[in-house]
Amino acid sequence: IPISTLAAVNQLLNAKVG
Repeated sequence: IPISTLAAVNQLLNAKVG
């Protein structure tokens, strides 16, 4: 799993939580 994908998923999770 590419780091860029992890970063994108992290942003989505951050948006949902925030």
